Amino acid sequence: MTGARQAAGALAAAALFAGLAAAVALGRTQRADDALRRRQRHPRRGAARNAALVVKVVGAPNVQWPVAAAIALSLGDAGVPNAASVLAAAGSVFVLDKACKVLIHRHRPPGYVGNETLESFPSGHTAAVSALGITLAQIMERAGMVRPPLATLAAVILALGVAESRLLLDEHWPADVLGGALLGTATALAVLSVAD
Repeated sequence: MTGARQAAGALAAAALFAGLAAAVALGRTQRADDALRRRQRHPRRGAARNAALVVKVVGAPNVQWPVAAAIALSLGDAGVPNAASVLAAAGSVFVLDKACKVLIHRHRPPGYVGNETLESFPSGHTAAVSALGITLAQIMERAGMVRPPLATLAAVILALGVAESRLLLDEHWPADVLGGALLGTATALAVLSVAD
């Protein structure tokens, strides 16, 4: 994907995110979120819950920082172009996610157990994994380390898994994980377009 196409993709994802954020802030997604939440399983124990708890740790934004730094250093040492973009994407999406949470103040779903009750939109886990995964995938595909679009497909599948874990644990509304995916995608593509 060229820099111009990445910039266009970043703008499209950012516009979709902005529209969704406005709808969430105005309460326009709540009915759909409630209906979708009722259809989602929320197991209190078992293999699915345990897997979701592991994914929660792996996808945590504060875990993504050291992972991104290690990946950027490794790729940089190997001479892979734009390796620093991995860390730039992780840092950028972290800041953007926190800013959105401050502006929107959305309540978490009723099953949420934690202190950050007004930090539901967007899902930081989904945003972090999307930004890191897409950035890394594009860098690896461009460097010829992986055949396109294998790495990008793997990044999307990983982000979907993290999004599902957030819903299964009842820690986010469906619009939150969609918002996280859009924010992460927009961030990754913006960082990559600047790196080109």
